[in-house]
Amino acid sequence: WATGHIPMDGQLHPFFVNYLEDFRGAGAIASSVSDMSQWLRTQLAHGKMPNGQQLFTEKQQQQMWHPHITSMASKSAYEAYHQQFRGYGLGWSIEDFHGIKKLGHGGGILGMVSQVTLLPEKNLGIVILSNQQAFSALSAVTYEVLEDALDLEDKDWVEDLAKKHFEGKKEAYANAKPETPADYQAKLPNINYTGTLHDNWYGDVVIEELNGQLRIDFTHTKRLKGQLEHYTGNTFIVKWDEKLLEADAYIEFQMSPDNRVSSAKMRAVSTAVTDFSFDFRNLDLRAKK
Repeated sequence: WATGHIPMDGQLHPFFVNYLEDFRGAGAIASSVSDMSQWLRTQLAHGKMPNGQQLFTEKQQQQMWHPHITSMASKSAYEAYHQQFRGYGLGWSIEDFHGIKKLGHGGGILGMVSQVTLLPEKNLGIVILSNQQAFSALSAVTYEVLEDALDLEDKDWVEDLAKKHFEGKKEAYANAKPETPADYQAKLPNINYTGTLHDNWYGDVVIEELNGQLRIDFTHTKRLKGQLEHYTGNTFIVKWDEKLLEADAYIEFQMSPDNRVSSAKMRAVSTAVTDFSFDFRNLDLRAKK
């Protein structure tokens, strides 16, 4: 399969992982434009596969394409393509594009993003797979295709979305640094924080001291290893060795009466920069007996 790429400091950096092994938990699959095109053809044919076999019924398709959750129309989307409504069906984002029903969904894992789009009225399906992480680039290609398919006035979607993308990134990174603590407190000796924490969902997380520095090791995830930098009191910031993760996180230790770690909670330093799939907040880390 292709090698993923992550943008950082104005350059694309290759991200070498075993995507099938490392991202199975995200529901990721290895596919191709050819495979995905067959799936879109099946969707547009009301569940009938290219070989003639009926995979799902038209009634089931109506359920999938019906908005079960409705959302407020977006001002920016209205200005871009006159969006009047939007909602979410069964695995489909639903809206209108210049008055025509549009279905689609995006997806992504580190270094890879994808987008599929359907215009059932026009019997049109679009699939874009990319081994880079700038999702706006996929949207630009999609809108250019839709614009041509609907014979709309030409708009430079690449320029428009690239500008918004880089402005958004600049703002996100500017606000990503942790604030200076209002009431700074000193930490305990490093040895007080060392030991093994356990989460029933994840497993073991080891805190150790190495060459005078506290280190963290998520034992089931080879890239989740890093250094703890003191923030205030019993709170540290995890700086991962793999910078491309862009997932610095706070770890706050709760101490026992004898000043040993009893439990810990984590959260992302910046939710604007760190992908939501880094669900540190769901960890219930407790000292392993």
